[in-house]
Amino acid sequence: MKAVIISGSTRTGSLNSALAMRIAGVMRHDGLDADVVDLRDHSLPIYNADFQAEQGVPVEAVTLHGLLMDADLVVLVSPEYNGGMPPILKNAIDWVSRVTKRPFENKPFGLASASPGRRGGAGAVRALQLVLTNMRAHHAEATFSLGNARERLADDPTLDDEIGTFVDALVTHVDATPSMIDDR
Repeated sequence: MKAVIISGSTRTGSLNSALAMRIAGVMRHDGLDADVVDLRDHSLPIYNADFQAEQGVPVEAVTLHGLLMDADLVVLVSPEYNGGMPPILKNAIDWVSRVTKRPFENKPFGLASASPGRRGGAGAVRALQLVLTNMRAHHAEATFSLGNARERLADDPTLDDEIGTFVDALVTHVDATPSMIDDR
């Protein structure tokens, strides 16, 4: 099973990028093929239909689209910005949705967030659920919100077990989702 994990943060020292790497590590330990995608490697202009009409879909969006299409499972790890997702992640979703094949439709998604606060970025997870539902993605009911993330990522011996429970739920969800091989 191939998993792509995307951090919705491009900040140096991001808690969400650290959580994305930790999720990938647990997945690899469990025998999954897991790659972390850094949105800094897919720099995209702010989505604008005029830009698309004049210049087409940027190559970075096409590349990101290909990564999503090849994945059996996608995990979005997003910081919470005022109760929602950061604009860089929403913009990437918007651009990728403009490529010919829609990589979100019927694709199994996992959603996670990390925050220094107690709620763990639960607002970002809810915002992503809304967007992905509108795009007909199969987002797992299992989500992962990591509160007090600075401390827990640095010094919590139980964190990998919690992430493992999240990963197990995602794998179960993928196994229960109809095969997408013919749609790729």
